[in-house]
Amino acid sequence: MPIARLAVAQALLEMSRVHPDVLAAIAADAASIRGHQSDPTVDDPLGSPTDAVQGNGAGAGDELDADFLVMHALRIKGFAAADVVADIVGIEVAVVHLLLSEMAQSEWCRHIPARDLWQLTPAGRERHGERLQEVSGAAVDGLRAHYLRFLDLNVGFKELCSRWQMRDGDANDHTDAVYDEARVAELRTLHDQSLAPIAGFTEAIARFGSYERRLTTSLLRLEGGETRMFTGVMCGSYHDIWMELHEDLVQLLGVDRHAEGSY
Repeated sequence: MPIARLAVAQALLEMSRVHPDVLAAIAADAASIRGHQSDPTVDDPLGSPTDAVQGNGAGAGDELDADFLVMHALRIKGFAAADVVADIVGIEVAVVHLLLSEMAQSEWCRHIPARDLWQLTPAGRERHGERLQEVSGAAVDGLRAHYLRFLDLNVGFKELCSRWQMRDGDANDHTDAVYDEARVAELRTLHDQSLAPIAGFTEAIARFGSYERRLTTSLLRLEGGETRMFTGVMCGSYHDIWMELHEDLVQLLGVDRHAEGSY
């Protein structure tokens, strides 16, 4: 497997997708493995991609492996760059590049060069659905225990986003600082209220802790004057990340959005 990843990394390098230092590190690891192939007790120094998950732990409640997490991130986002996938799942971006390339070889995802985005293929979506069934029931139950509270907050969040975007029936041009500051203050309150259910989700599946970090970062940037961090599209806005969190929950819980009426 390390030799195969070396070949993938070489291909990525030729497309300027991987820094030469990354290739050198992989090559060194592959050489080390070749030197120890006679000893079955020697661990792969590259580690599995799962070992590159940053701070997610492999304990009870975490679901599956890095391959699934990358696939799951694409399912949540629809289209995503490798660095966005890495941010969502907490895996180093160089490893994400390798996993995406391996998935593309299996025809589970495709690369869109014009915007450097990745997308699941129909076969990939089917594979994702199959692997969802492997998520532990205890983890799903742990999410479900806090989901209704999230839905309550989601209603308020959607209404708040509308008040941020519109004012008195017209588009908000963001020239009234007092009005905007009041909406940002409301978001801060909602954010603080969301921390408890997110903590509950994180207790069930550790990687959900990344949502608290990412939402907090977007809010701080908004409070610092970056107005697009409220409802901007494909820029890591609070709305972007909140919708990812909702879709993540919908996928893992098997929720029918139409029947539930939550969008």
